[in-house]
Amino acid sequence: MASAASETYTSVSAPIQHAACVAFDGGEDIEAYLDGSRQSLAALADYVTTTLEGAGAELNPIRGGFYAFPNFEGLRDRLAARGVSDSRSLCSRLLEETGVATLPGLAFGRPGSELSLRLAFVDFDGAQALDDVAGGIGLDRDGLVTIAPRVVEAIDRMAAWVEAK
Repeated sequence: MASAASETYTSVSAPIQHAACVAFDGGEDIEAYLDGSRQSLAALADYVTTTLEGAGAELNPIRGGFYAFPNFEGLRDRLAARGVSDSRSLCSRLLEETGVATLPGLAFGRPGSELSLRLAFVDFDGAQALDDVAGGIGLDRDGLVTIAPRVVEAIDRMAAWVEAK
Protein backbone atom coordinates (compact mmCIF):
# COMPACT_ATOMS: atom_id res chain seq x y z
CA MET A 1 0.00 0.00 0.00
CA ALA A 2 2.84 2.37 0.85
CA SER A 3 4.37 1.81 -2.58
CA ALA A 4 1.09 2.56 -4.37
CA ALA A 5 0.51 5.66 -2.24
CA SER A 6 4.04 6.85 -2.93
CA GLU A 7 3.45 6.71 -6.69
CA THR A 8 0.18 8.62 -6.29
CA TYR A 9 1.45 11.36 -4.02
CA THR A 10 4.83 11.93 -5.63
CA SER A 11 3.73 12.08 -9.26
CA VAL A 12 3.59 15.30 -11.21
CA SER A 13 0.25 17.05 -10.71
CA ALA A 14 -2.29 17.13 -13.53
CA PRO A 15 -2.01 20.92 -14.12
CA ILE A 16 1.76 20.62 -14.50
CA GLN A 17 1.36 17.69 -16.89
CA HIS A 18 -1.09 19.75 -18.96
CA ALA A 19 1.31 22.72 -19.02
CA ALA A 20 4.11 20.41 -20.17
CA CYS A 21 1.96 19.13 -23.05
CA VAL A 22 1.22 22.70 -24.16
CA ALA A 23 4.91 23.60 -23.92
CA PHE A 24 6.00 20.55 -25.91
CA ASP A 25 3.47 21.36 -28.63
CA GLY A 26 5.24 24.70 -29.07
CA GLY A 27 3.79 27.57 -30.99
CA GLU A 28 4.25 31.31 -31.22
CA ASP A 29 3.52 32.05 -27.55
CA ILE A 30 5.89 29.38 -26.30
CA GLU A 31 8.64 30.53 -28.66
CA ALA A 32 8.22 34.16 -27.52
CA TYR A 33 8.37 33.03 -23.90
CA LEU A 34 11.51 30.95 -24.47
CA ASP A 35 13.20 33.73 -26.43
CA GLY A 36 12.43 36.31 -23.73
CA SER A 37 13.57 33.95 -21.00
CA ARG A 38 16.85 33.23 -22.80
CA GLN A 39 17.52 36.93 -23.37
CA SER A 40 16.76 37.80 -19.73
CA LEU A 41 18.95 35.07 -18.30
CA ALA A 42 21.75 35.85 -20.76
CA ALA A 43 21.68 39.53 -19.76
CA LEU A 44 21.83 38.64 -16.07
CA ALA A 45 24.61 36.10 -16.70
CA ASP A 46 26.59 38.71 -18.65
CA TYR A 47 26.17 41.23 -15.83
CA VAL A 48 27.26 38.73 -13.18
CA THR A 49 30.27 37.66 -15.24
CA THR A 50 31.40 41.14 -16.24
CA THR A 51 31.00 42.61 -12.77
CA LEU A 52 32.71 39.81 -10.87
CA GLU A 53 35.51 39.46 -13.43
CA GLY A 54 36.02 43.21 -13.16
CA ALA A 55 36.52 42.71 -9.42
CA GLY A 56 39.15 40.02 -10.04
CA ALA A 57 37.20 36.76 -10.00
CA GLU A 58 37.56 34.07 -12.64
CA LEU A 59 34.39 32.59 -14.11
CA ASN A 60 33.63 30.06 -16.77
CA PRO A 61 31.13 31.34 -19.31
CA ILE A 62 27.56 30.93 -18.11
CA ARG A 63 25.67 29.19 -20.90
CA GLY A 64 22.08 28.57 -19.99
CA GLY A 65 20.87 28.37 -16.46
CA PHE A 66 21.13 30.75 -13.58
CA TYR A 67 24.17 29.71 -11.57
CA ALA A 68 27.64 31.21 -11.49
CA PHE A 69 30.73 29.58 -10.00
CA PRO A 70 33.29 32.34 -9.45
CA ASN A 71 36.79 31.55 -8.27
CA PHE A 72 38.68 34.14 -6.22
CA GLU A 73 42.06 32.36 -6.09
CA GLY A 74 43.73 35.29 -7.85
CA LEU A 75 42.76 37.45 -4.87
CA ARG A 76 43.97 35.04 -2.20
CA ASP A 77 46.49 37.45 -0.62
CA ARG A 78 43.99 40.30 -0.44
CA LEU A 79 41.30 38.06 1.01
CA ALA A 80 43.69 36.33 3.43
CA ALA A 81 44.44 39.72 4.97
CA ARG A 82 40.72 39.86 5.78
CA GLY A 83 40.61 36.39 7.34
CA VAL A 84 39.44 34.46 4.29
CA SER A 85 41.35 31.22 3.77
CA ASP A 86 38.91 28.77 2.20
CA SER A 87 35.53 28.52 0.49
CA ARG A 88 33.60 28.32 3.76
CA SER A 89 35.19 31.42 5.24
CA LEU A 90 34.70 33.21 1.92
CA CYS A 91 30.97 32.50 1.97
CA SER A 92 30.65 33.29 5.68
CA ARG A 93 32.38 36.65 5.34
CA LEU A 94 30.34 37.55 2.28
CA LEU A 95 27.14 36.81 4.16
CA GLU A 96 28.21 38.66 7.31
CA GLU A 97 29.61 41.72 5.56
CA THR A 98 27.39 42.10 2.49
CA GLY A 99 24.24 40.10 3.24
CA VAL A 100 24.80 38.02 0.09
CA ALA A 101 24.22 34.28 0.55
CA THR A 102 26.34 31.88 -1.50
CA LEU A 103 27.41 28.26 -1.21
CA PRO A 104 31.05 27.20 -0.78
CA GLY A 105 32.80 25.46 -3.64
CA LEU A 106 33.49 22.63 -1.21
CA ALA A 107 29.78 21.70 -1.40
CA PHE A 108 30.24 21.08 -5.14
CA GLY A 109 33.32 18.88 -5.03
CA ARG A 110 35.96 21.60 -5.17
CA PRO A 111 38.87 21.48 -2.71
CA GLY A 112 37.90 23.14 0.57
CA SER A 113 40.95 25.40 0.43
CA GLU A 114 39.93 26.81 -2.96
CA LEU A 115 38.33 30.25 -2.89
CA SER A 116 35.34 29.33 -4.99
CA LEU A 117 31.62 29.55 -4.48
CA ARG A 118 28.33 29.07 -6.26
CA LEU A 119 25.63 31.67 -6.51
CA ALA A 120 22.21 31.73 -8.12
CA PHE A 121 20.81 34.76 -9.92
CA VAL A 122 17.16 33.83 -10.35
CA ASP A 123 15.56 36.46 -8.12
CA PHE A 124 13.95 38.56 -10.84
CA ASP A 125 10.57 39.62 -12.14
CA GLY A 126 10.13 37.24 -15.05
CA ALA A 127 6.92 38.84 -16.30
CA GLN A 128 8.54 42.28 -16.39
CA ALA A 129 11.61 40.82 -18.12
CA LEU A 130 9.43 39.24 -20.81
CA ASP A 131 7.52 42.51 -21.27
CA ASP A 132 10.77 44.47 -21.55
CA VAL A 133 12.22 42.08 -24.12
CA ALA A 134 8.98 42.10 -26.14
CA GLY A 135 8.88 45.90 -25.96
CA GLY A 136 12.46 46.25 -27.15
CA ILE A 137 13.64 47.66 -23.82
CA GLY A 138 17.31 46.92 -23.36
CA LEU A 139 18.55 44.69 -20.60
CA ASP A 140 21.65 46.71 -19.78
CA ARG A 141 22.40 47.52 -16.14
CA ASP A 142 19.53 50.02 -15.91
CA GLY A 143 17.11 47.51 -17.40
CA LEU A 144 18.35 44.81 -15.07
CA VAL A 145 17.82 47.07 -12.06
CA THR A 146 14.16 47.22 -13.09
CA ILE A 147 13.66 43.47 -13.38
CA ALA A 148 16.27 42.17 -10.91
CA PRO A 149 17.13 44.86 -8.37
CA ARG A 150 18.23 42.42 -5.67
CA VAL A 151 20.47 40.46 -8.04
CA VAL A 152 22.17 43.62 -9.30
CA GLU A 153 22.59 44.91 -5.76
CA ALA A 154 24.00 41.57 -4.54
CA ILE A 155 26.53 41.34 -7.37
CA ASP A 156 27.53 44.97 -6.89
CA ARG A 157 27.99 44.36 -3.15
CA MET A 158 30.09 41.28 -3.82
CA ALA A 159 32.30 43.13 -6.29
CA ALA A 160 32.77 46.09 -3.93
CA TRP A 161 33.58 43.75 -1.04
CA VAL A 162 36.15 41.83 -3.08
CA GLU A 163 37.75 45.04 -4.32
CA ALA A 164 37.96 46.58 -0.81
CA LYS A 165 41.37 46.45 0.83
